[in-house]
Amino acid sequence: MSEPEYDAVYEFPEGKLYINILPAKSGKEHWGDEWQRVTHHRLSVSSSGRDDEPLKIRGRRYQLGIAFARIPAQAEVWLRARSNEPELFRWDNSLLRWSMTNGDGKELGWNTATRERLSKIASEAALRFENDHPEWRLTSERLEIEGELREAEVAISVAREAMSKAESRAVSLRRQVAAYSV
Repeated sequence: MSEPEYDAVYEFPEGKLYINILPAKSGKEHWGDEWQRVTHHRLSVSSSGRDDEPLKIRGRRYQLGIAFARIPAQAEVWLRARSNEPELFRWDNSLLRWSMTNGDGKELGWNTATRERLSKIASEAALRFENDHPEWRLTSERLEIEGELREAEVAISVAREAMSKAESRAVSLRRQVAAYSV
């Protein structure tokens, strides 16, 4: 079985974390007195997801699967003015049923040392990736646009099919009308 493609792999004492660039999510948000276009660039950070490569803490097996969104530029300026080490990535969603599970596939409890450690290494992996690949945000934006392009192409295909059916129906109806004119 071939190894899945990843944009980066980072090793920690607990095991390997795999990073993939995800499509960005863009939209309008209210900043100050105006609405602005805001882009949330996204990354996935996960353990391999296979039983043969779990993360290990104190001899116990864990899996991690989180999609992170990088805070937008507007928020980064505000955070950097208030902190020397702002959190630039926030949890976006889980890649697994839960973002962090134990060896039995059960969700880790909140406010546990293990969850805090897994959160810390996931955030550290995302920051390392950003430092190693400063262009990653452009790739995330491109992936978003490619997804929108695919959706537009499907809509065009559906519209063409509907138009073809309507044209066939119109031809049939013209024949029926012509039959009354005889």
